[in-house]
Amino acid sequence: MKDQICPGCGITLQSLDSQAPGYVPKNKAGTAVVCQRCYQIKHYKKITGERVTEESNHQAIRAATSKADLTLLVADFFDPEGSFAPDWAELIKTGGGQPIKLLVNKSDLLPPRTKREEIEEYLACLWQRRFPGISLAGVRALSAKEETNIAAMLKELSGLRIAIVGAANVGKSSLLARIIKENGRCYSQKSPTISSFPGTTQGITRWPLPKFKIELFDTPGLIPGSRIGDLLCAECSGSLLPERKLQVKSWELPEDNAVLIGDLAGVWNTSTAAVKTVIFSAESLTLHWTNSRKAEELLKESPQWLRAVCARDRRALQYTEEKFTVKPGEDLYISGLGWLAVKNKPTRFRVEVPAGVEIGVRPSLIGKR
Repeated sequence: MKDQICPGCGITLQSLDSQAPGYVPKNKAGTAVVCQRCYQIKHYKKITGERVTEESNHQAIRAATSKADLTLLVADFFDPEGSFAPDWAELIKTGGGQPIKLLVNKSDLLPPRTKREEIEEYLACLWQRRFPGISLAGVRALSAKEETNIAAMLKELSGLRIAIVGAANVGKSSLLARIIKENGRCYSQKSPTISSFPGTTQGITRWPLPKFKIELFDTPGLIPGSRIGDLLCAECSGSLLPERKLQVKSWELPEDNAVLIGDLAGVWNTSTAAVKTVIFSAESLTLHWTNSRKAEELLKESPQWLRAVCARDRRALQYTEEKFTVKPGEDLYISGLGWLAVKNKPTRFRVEVPAGVEIGVRPSLIGKR
C-alpha cells in the first residue's frame, strides 16, 4: 500500500499497527477505500486509534500552503476567537507568503436581521487585533449548507491552487464536501470524512475541480487548546456546537443571581441591580437561571439534567474564577461554549469556567455595539 492515501482523512494507509493512524486490516490491504478509523466514523459514528501529533499537523499545513496560490482559512461564526489559533501567525509566515482569504462558516446560524456583511467586517477587525501586520485578501461569510454562495466563490477563484486550513470543528470538511458536490464530479466513496470529532482529518488530501479549474489541498484541523471542547474527549467535544440554530435566551438577571451554561460554566451578577442579558449557546445545552447559592451547588454537583459532557470529562475539569465588567454593546464570551450580551447598563460579573478556556469581553458579535 505504498503511498496509498486515505481520501477521508489524508493519512498514509498501513497494515502494521492497528493503533497507529491509517490502519487497514491486512485482508483489506490494496482494496480498502478508506482507513479503518474513517470507516468506523462514517458507518458507526465511533472514533478509534491514535490521532497524529500537532507537529505532524503543522508539517501538513506547511506542505499544502507551500504548493498553493491562495490559502482559504475557515473560521467558525459561533466561536471566532477559538478559530484563530495562535499557531496561525507562525504557520502563515512559513507557508510561502501567499494571499489569505478568510471564510466565515456556519453563517446559516445568523439571526435573520443580522447581515453577513456585518459578520465579515467583525471578523476582519478581530483578525487584525490577533495578527497585526498579516493582511487578508478578503473575508466572506458563507455556509456549507448552502449552494449559491459556494458556486459564486469558486467562480472567483478559478485557475488557482488552493489550500484549505482551519481549526478543528469549524466545519472545514463539510465545506469541502459542498465544494466537491458543486464541482459536479462524482467521487463515489472517495470523499472527505465528515464528523463532529476533532482531528478527523489527519493529512493532506488533494481534490481537482476541473469545472472551475481549481486544485484543492485539504489539511488537518489545529487544536488551539483554548476552547472548552479542546479539553474534552472526542465524543463530547462536538456536542457543544450548534447544528441547526443558535439557542437564544433573554433574561433580566437580578443581583446575586447566576446563569449556568450546562454544568460547564456559571456567570454571576455581582452588581447591585438587575441587568438585561441575552445568552447564546448551542441548542444541546441546558441554560439555567437561579440564585447565587443554588448555582454554586448545581455547578459543583453536576446533576444529570444539567450535564453537558460525560462523567469522566466532567471530573477531569479544574475550575477557575475570573471577574469582568461588561458594558451595553459588549459580550462576555467563553470560547467554544457561547456568550452573554448586556443590554441596559454596565454590570460586574463573576465567571467560573474550566481552567485553560479563553474568556473575555468583546464588542457584541450580534446586534448593536
